[in-house]
Amino acid sequence: MGTALLVALTYWVIYVVDESFSWQALVRPIVTGPIVGLVCGDVTTGIIMGGLIEAIYMGIVSIGGGAPANAFDATVICTVFVIKGGLSTEAGLALALPIGTLTARIPQLILPIHAYFIRIFEKYAANGDADAYSRLQAMYRFVIGKNVQVIVIFFAIWLGSDAVSGLFNMLPAWVTGGLSVGAGMLPALGLGILTSMIFNKELGAFLVLGYALHAYLGLGTMAVAVIAGAIAVIMFFSDIGKSNNQPVVISEEEDFLS
Repeated sequence: MGTALLVALTYWVIYVVDESFSWQALVRPIVTGPIVGLVCGDVTTGIIMGGLIEAIYMGIVSIGGGAPANAFDATVICTVFVIKGGLSTEAGLALALPIGTLTARIPQLILPIHAYFIRIFEKYAANGDADAYSRLQAMYRFVIGKNVQVIVIFFAIWLGSDAVSGLFNMLPAWVTGGLSVGAGMLPALGLGILTSMIFNKELGAFLVLGYALHAYLGLGTMAVAVIAGAIAVIMFFSDIGKSNNQPVVISEEEDFLS
């Protein structure tokens, strides 16, 4: 229970800090994973889980008010399941999508609460009571707005960690093996979705180059990333030089007005 309470509090603190500064970065899996790992005493596993879940969700975009999945909640719950529940990394990844999809439905269940507070906001606005409006806005934003998710996180970790671990231990080897294979494909699927969104014929050569450096020359991902960063810097300054060397064309109208 102590771990569940601590992680739920950490979840709320991450949300409040991220929401206060409008960063929209702390709630990303690649940041949340290491923080949860630090709280649970295993930063390495937190980094691994955060990076893998980020690879799954980085290509999933929320459009308007629709959220297909909640990567923040999925990262917190799955990372704790792996560290404290004894699940394998593959099993944790296999749970990331269904948990993220389920927790994304929670805001829809508390819409009546939002509707109730809208009337109070409208009352303060109509009376011109800016101080009361601001106080309610702060309380609603940092206390009420995320309290249901905090409760869900607490009970999911408190009651679900041992249960999920026991369930996976009961599964036959062929099921767990299939889950491992499927979980291994999920980060590649996420990267594939992201690549399909940004891919064009001008960038295709760099994708092939990165694959060749890793597959045939045996370079690690960090080495490939450093090479890619160096190429990006060279191209950036090259484009700046080209733009500075282009002659400025002044139309007859601009020349007349000057």
